[in-house]
Amino acid sequence: MTVILKTNMIKENRKKIYSELKISLERERIFSDSNQKEKILDMILEKMDHIDIYYIYSNKASNSIMFLDNESIIIWDMNFWKCYENYLMQVENCKRLNKNITQGIICVVSEFLSDKYKSIPEISSFLKQIPDEFGIEIQFAEKYYDKIHSSIQMCKLFSFFHEIGHLEHNRKNSDRIKVCQELVLNLLDAVDEKDFLPLGEWSDLGWESVCLIREKKGNQILEELVCDVFAVMNMINYYKTFSCTNDFQLACECVISVEYISTFQNMFNAVNQAWDAHYIDMKFRLPVRKKEANHYVNELAMARNGLCSLILVIVINNMLNIAKCDREKIWEYRDNNHIDNEGVFSCLAADDFICGAIEDAFK
Repeated sequence: MTVILKTNMIKENRKKIYSELKISLERERIFSDSNQKEKILDMILEKMDHIDIYYIYSNKASNSIMFLDNESIIIWDMNFWKCYENYLMQVENCKRLNKNITQGIICVVSEFLSDKYKSIPEISSFLKQIPDEFGIEIQFAEKYYDKIHSSIQMCKLFSFFHEIGHLEHNRKNSDRIKVCQELVLNLLDAVDEKDFLPLGEWSDLGWESVCLIREKKGNQILEELVCDVFAVMNMINYYKTFSCTNDFQLACECVISVEYISTFQNMFNAVNQAWDAHYIDMKFRLPVRKKEANHYVNELAMARNGLCSLILVIVINNMLNIAKCDREKIWEYRDNNHIDNEGVFSCLAADDFICGAIEDAFK
């Protein structure tokens, strides 16, 4: 009888928590429960106390964390992963058809924005026309599906463990986070300015971020880097346990998958934020006004992305004991398969483009 009462209390408590969760989510996005689940993530969470995952499909297309009554809940947005799958598939299509990759990605993101703002028909229709102008459709090539699905699965694990890393970091005294933080700080102590030259125009920002962390002023970037390292370490341990892939191949797959999801998320978030800044103007057809871009947020993301790329390749090589002669090959593999999203960012996140698009849409 006691067991039954306790079980009923747990069910009632969870029902209350999820009711509060939905109210909180409704304040920030339009969403619906998703029938799709991630079996691997559910399996991992079975061994963790006070952490749950809530699958949704929303117009925000963003994963996040919420804290309710001593419960930590990972908000897993399936629309984000749909967009990411379209993105990777489009890159493969453009390579295969010898099309402009930047234009192909712009088509994918424009399709997403068109659907996101479908409550504003003029804006939605304008964005829908962009893929037609470039003449690049989102096509699913059967021969690339397994390769892309495998990479997405790895990215999901990385993103999942990254969110778990934030939860561990929030506990303040997590030994696992302390180990990761010490590793990150040791790696940053060993780098100098010339190591950031591969980041191109972002090299100065990357080096400035390192200096801030050394001066104990870059706590936000440090937390993101620590959670990235925590994520990649757990991801590799998972694949070492459940996969038969040899270490060199696993290193290549890990490096490029993390590179892909990091650069995509950086670009995707920046574009979303830029368009959302104009939402009120679009919704109520107010005169178009330029918005002050939050350069700090964008720079934080850029710096994290650049530092993450450098640090994680080193961590992956060390964890998998990659021979010195093969490490250069892994760096080359990363560089040869890098997807440059700078053109997408410069177009779709540019305030001049957004203001011009809004004006044209309402003509």
